Amino acid sequence: MSPQVVDFDGDGKPDIIGGTFEGFVYFIQGKENGLFEEPRKMKDRNGNLIHLGMFWDYKDRKWTTDKTIGTNDHGVYPLAVDWDGDGDMDLLFGGTGGSLGIRLNEGTREKARFSEKNSPVTAGKNPIKLRGWASPSIADWDGDGRWDLLCADSSGRLFFYRNLSKEGVPVFEEPETVFLKHPTGLIEREKKLENGKVEKRRYSHDYGRPSEYIKLAVGDVNNDGKMDVIVGAWDQKKKGHLWLFSRK
Repeated sequence: MSPQVVDFDGDGKPDIIGGTFEGFVYFIQGKENGLFEEPRKMKDRNGNLIHLGMFWDYKDRKWTTDKTIGTNDHGVYPLAVDWDGDGDMDLLFGGTGGSLGIRLNEGTREKARFSEKNSPVTAGKNPIKLRGWASPSIADWDGDGRWDLLCADSSGRLFFYRNLSKEGVPVFEEPETVFLKHPTGLIEREKKLENGKVEKRRYSHDYGRPSEYIKLAVGDVNNDGKMDVIVGAWDQKKKGHLWLFSRK
């Protein structure tokens, strides 16, 4: 599960938004005294379950794709953010295929009504498409008073998308690579996929640093006025860790 703690409904209590490998997004409403309601799957304004385009159908026990929704991604990394500056929370998605999508809230902060489809997130003039397992985060990375987009992918890289918009819907520049977490070099291996094709993947020599499929959080951890990055990932020995990258 990919959790985010946020006051989603504006009642002053922290809620939890979470995405899962099955492809759905869950809302866990906060109550008094730090307690929470039971998780429930989030739905659009017509009562349909929100997903990126591919999801696990528990009834038929198979992966199902709805191309009218957006992409073929699943394994959702959701992030609640007021995307269009109208005061309510929208949903930003990253997925296993490396794409980013936005699901707009056409209701209010207190009573969300999500649109039926995901819209692609663009940088420059092109939809953002990373290597895979896109993990987004929002922060004012360059200190200009506007929130920017940072996104990690399955290569272990972290990309910075500068927001040029002064208000409303963000407008992103082409990405800058914030850091490569493989300073000792990469090795390339081949992996045979289920469809018979061979995919080349690159891995780090450095077992003490993050590898693929990272999840990140961005914030001023040491209170020096600069945005730092916390990364959760496994190393090449398949051991899970948390790393802190302090910004200089």
